Amino acid sequence: MGRTADELGIVDLLDPSPLDTISRSDSGAERRWIVRRTHFRQQGVQHELVLLSEASEALRAEERTAWQRIIRVLGHEIQ
Repeated sequence: MGRTADELGIVDLLDPSPLDTISRSDSGAERRWIVRRTHFRQQGVQHELVLLSEASEALRAEERTAWQRIIRVLGHEIQ
């Protein structure tokens, strides 16, 4: 609270371009985040809500499943 987007290092998230997934390094590890934006009014003042959901594990699991399918198909083709 009370810190600017620049201080938090998230200025690029305020860019109006529609970002769905971004990657960030955190303590040397690459993490992927899903970004959602919405606008709301509080006491007549317009605000923008930026929601970040950490998705690295879910995306890795999907990648692993896709690779397993590819390997299974290639295994059948080789035989």
